[in-house]
Amino acid sequence: MSKPVVILDAYWRRMEELFSEPDLHRLQDQFEIVWAKDEPIPEAVLNEALPKAFAYVAAKPRVDESVIRRSPNLKVIAEVSGSFPGSVNY
Repeated sequence: MSKPVVILDAYWRRMEELFSEPDLHRLQDQFEIVWAKDEPIPEAVLNEALPKAFAYVAAKPRVDESVIRRSPNLKVIAEVSGSFPGSVNY
């Protein structure tokens, strides 16, 4: 059985700010993690992952109607910047 896909694009935040090393390992055990680096996710990587993604966790989620249409499995959009983002139309 395959793991649910989670896109983790926390750039401008650092991964170590958001997850302890043991917590990140637990996350990786439970989910297929796409990206999880301290730099912006390339557009091509994001676009390839969106159709399979269960969750999109980002400091600045790039979500609009076209992203939702291309992401039939997306159940979670989590913003981790620490403020209300202007990039998500709630």
